Amino acid sequence: MARKAKQDEAAADLANDPDRQLGQFADELTSLLEKKAEIVVQVNKLVTQARDAGIPSKALRTACRHRLETPEQESRREQEEAELRDVKRRLGDFAGTPLGTAAVHQLRPSASA
Repeated sequence: MARKAKQDEAAADLANDPDRQLGQFADELTSLLEKKAEIVVQVNKLVTQARDAGIPSKALRTACRHRLETPEQESRREQEEAELRDVKRRLGDFAGTPLGTAAVHQLRPSASA
């Protein structure tokens, strides 16, 4: 019970000291950013290995992003892709013109989706 009281007191002290709180947030964020940088290096190495094995890196990354989508994200992406196919079909001969290309690019799903 005394340990819990000390933890609660330490948390209250931290909440009342903005400078300590800022320092703690900065330390934690720095640690996470360091871990992220290490993961990026590992991901890039793995993608390079896959590419060297003949696997298209863009297709691999896209497939993996799709595997992580929520059902809502997947549904939204599929709807955008269907709209894009429809626009391309409707443009027909115009798809290769600057106007057609601009229209297709405007409707193309963004990378963040």
